[in-house]
Amino acid sequence: MICALDIHKASVLALTASPDGKETDCRRIDAGYTSARRFLEQLPAGTEVIMESCYAWEYVYDLCTELGISAHVVDTGKMGRVTEKKNDIEDARRMIKRYRAGELPEIKVLPPGLRQLRDLLRYRIFITRKISGVRCHAHFVVDRCGFHPTRSALFGERATDPAKWPLDRSSQVQLDSMRRVLDVLEAQETAIEGEVVRQLLNVDEVRRLLTIPGVGPILAAVIYLEIGQIGRFADKEKLTAYAGLVPRIAESDAALRMGRVRTRCNHYLKWAAIEAARHGVKNDPALKKRYMRLLGAPENAATTVRKSKAVVAVARFLLEVVWCMLVRGEDYRVEQRGVPHAKWKDVRQRAKSYQMSTPASLLEGARKTLDADAGMYASQI
Repeated sequence: MICALDIHKASVLALTASPDGKETDCRRIDAGYTSARRFLEQLPAGTEVIMESCYAWEYVYDLCTELGISAHVVDTGKMGRVTEKKNDIEDARRMIKRYRAGELPEIKVLPPGLRQLRDLLRYRIFITRKISGVRCHAHFVVDRCGFHPTRSALFGERATDPAKWPLDRSSQVQLDSMRRVLDVLEAQETAIEGEVVRQLLNVDEVRRLLTIPGVGPILAAVIYLEIGQIGRFADKEKLTAYAGLVPRIAESDAALRMGRVRTRCNHYLKWAAIEAARHGVKNDPALKKRYMRLLGAPENAATTVRKSKAVVAVARFLLEVVWCMLVRGEDYRVEQRGVPHAKWKDVRQRAKSYQMSTPASLLEGARKTLDADAGMYASQI
């Protein structure tokens, strides 16, 4: 039997068909662990389950693995654009049709442990972006008032009291609120970073990635977790294409044109590779030499576009080196045996277990914050 699942937030459409493609059952069940488990346990032995890689498919896939059911996750981006009727049951029928024809575009699913740790690291990146957004908005608030303080005066331990600046009351309240939000976000960013580093501290692949000059614990963790099992990629070209660092090629007769890099890729891995290349150019003479050769001009005379293209080319080369390192089990340099002592000391200091909060501590913290806010605003009125 073949069972195609179209998973949504509130419900799951399940279409069951025989091996020859004849539909035998179609039902809609409630989304959730309990109802999905109850449905999967009722399937005949040997049933092949197919699901799309969208929304919350992970718990259904893990349930299939736990129950010994063969599961396939479809890459929805490679299913092709639908020009005719588009609904849940038609999507399920298309998956069954492609599976029976042997043309189902599947993705390789990572083990649950790596997948969960990768999601935690992505959440840390999400918090980092929120911090940047709040800081940019703080600069906008003071710029709108015609006041241009330095960055150290706005944030950090030496920040100036907004009440001393020529700002209106509303802007002062906004800045004070944003500083409090930043304190919470930065504390959570540090705590989650410590938890991720602690769990990856003794992973051999991460220690090898740390031997790359300019690559710290976060970049090493992103590269390792986004790549997952290096055996997924048959060669280094597959890995660079997965990271979106391969340019489009338009070739006709003797004319060859190299276009932009791919946009449909793993953006987290692409970002990490480019950041590693930017830092590597500053710390590794070999990468610096390659960068200058790709630049084709003195750095102070090159345009921003040429610099960006050169960095992307170095990032592609560096990711090819990463593939060789992980496949062969080697460090970045022969003469550098292991992680430098100073870098490893910094990594160990960052590795801290995340402290889970309790309802009582959350309530007490909220009460103290409210009392402090009430006293402060009352004194300023």
